Amino acid sequence: MKPWIRACGLLTAAFLLTAPGGYSQDRPAPAVEAESLARTAIDLMGHGKRLLGQGDARHAAMEFEKVIQFDPSNSAAADLLSQCIAAVSCGVVQDTTR
Repeated sequence: MKPWIRACGLLTAAFLLTAPGGYSQDRPAPAVEAESLARTAIDLMGHGKRLLGQGDARHAAMEFEKVIQFDPSNSAAADLLSQCIAAVSCGVVQDTTR
């Protein structure tokens, strides 16, 4: 390969890696993004369970709905959401506005 072609290729690669808005600066690695989504789902599940334990089924349902948006196959969140819906429809909701 001619030296000037190789030099152009190296310069282009260096520019793409260091340019503002380049791949390495704006996009997290797929594994990091997946881990972040998993951590968010775990946090939302914990918050929803705490709210449900306090008798606030309406707000707990909102948390479980968020988990299902991140992970539609999460059967635990779906089960807890159905419990919340049942509690809200039966009127077993604690008034948290006071």
